[in-house]
Amino acid sequence: MVLTQMSKLCSACGKPVDHSSRSHQSACRACLTRGTRESRALRPDYYIAYDRMRNSRPARKKAAAEARERRRKEDPDIYAQRSREWRERNREKYKATYTLRDSVTRGKIIKPSSCSRCDAPAAVVPYHRDYSRPFDVMWLCKACIRDQRAIARSVERGEASWLPVS
Repeated sequence: MVLTQMSKLCSACGKPVDHSSRSHQSACRACLTRGTRESRALRPDYYIAYDRMRNSRPARKKAAAEARERRRKEDPDIYAQRSREWRERNREKYKATYTLRDSVTRGKIIKPSSCSRCDAPAAVVPYHRDYSRPFDVMWLCKACIRDQRAIARSVERGEASWLPVS
């Protein structure tokens, strides 16, 4: 193999580094990927927190939403199929959600304007603790619903033995 004067060699494996992407890197794509995977495997808690923080940035949220919308427009049938499959897998959850949404739309149930747990005047969504009782919901804000789901997950894992009643 003939190397030009501008070619770099990977510091890990000795292969030529592709200049078309990241010419400032001293390792090839394969070695960079392997190094990243090894680093993430050694410190999973750090990278979970890092990814959560990184993905909560407004620019990344906007880019992810645009990418989802672009994929949805490119192949709407896949999204319709996934939606049907989810409804089939989660019949009870779908039925409870749909029944409650229909009742709110028809005015049979009044959606409160504040969180039933922290009483914050925020946008609230229904939280079902038992999907077999579609009208037995707690109307929670985003922060409280996140906390409630974390508690429910810890109960499922056996780390806690109760769900707070608020």
